[in-house]
Amino acid sequence: MMIFKKLITIGLMYGISATVGAGDLQAPEINMADYRSDLLSLERSTPKLKKAFIDTAPADRKDGIPVGEIETIKESLQKLAQEIADNQHTPYDSLLIAQNNKLVFESYYSLGRVNLPHPQASATKAYTALAIGRAIQLGYFNHGRLRQACYFLSKRAG
Repeated sequence: MMIFKKLITIGLMYGISATVGAGDLQAPEINMADYRSDLLSLERSTPKLKKAFIDTAPADRKDGIPVGEIETIKESLQKLAQEIADNQHTPYDSLLIAQNNKLVFESYYSLGRVNLPHPQASATKAYTALAIGRAIQLGYFNHGRLRQACYFLSKRAG
C-alpha cells in the first residue's frame, strides 16, 4: 500500500471524542495563564470540546512545524475523524498526520488542544508494532531475522 509509505507520522492520543463541527477556523487552544503550572491540575480543569475540530490543511502557527495539504486519502481521513468523533473507535484526544515532513492533517476531540501536552502512556508500543509489522510486510524483515533481533535486544537489555 503506497499510501502508508508516504505517511511519516501518525499521532493517536487517548481521550474521549465529541461531535465534529464544520466551520472552525483555528485549532482549539487553552489559555495557559488560566491554569496552575502542574499538568494534573491542567488536565482536570480543561473543559471538553463541544465539537471536534478537523482540518485537512492545517494553518501555519509559526511554531516551527511545517504544514501542507494531504495529497491522498483526504476523504478517508475525514471519514475516520468523523467516526472517532462519533465514538465508533477507541476514544482519542487528537489525530495528527505528517506527510513528507509536514503536518497535513490535524483533529482534536474532547480534551485535545493544540497547545496542551498529550499523555501517551504506553502508546509507543503500538507505534513500534505498527512500524515492525509494516517493515515485515514490505520485506525488510522476515520472521527469522526479527526473532534474531529480539533475542539480541533481550540479551543486551538483561
